[in-house]
Amino acid sequence: MHVTYVYGDELGPYAGRIRASHELPAMARRFGAFTVYVVEVCQRCHWNFLTTSYVLGDGVPRRPLHDRDG
Repeated sequence: MHVTYVYGDELGPYAGRIRASHELPAMARRFGAFTVYVVEVCQRCHWNFLTTSYVLGDGVPRRPLHDRDG
């Protein structure tokens, strides 16, 4: 099983959350830059393995989100 996490200063309190792959294109248009980490979760050995990571965004810096901005 693979799980996708997103991190970035612009995401504010929403950084570190799991996101579905289909959500990433819209996020890439909404934020200047954030990092995506795809992690393989091994249910047999109970370890998590980083599969890949990459940066998405439109390159336009923005203020970090706040809870009310979500």
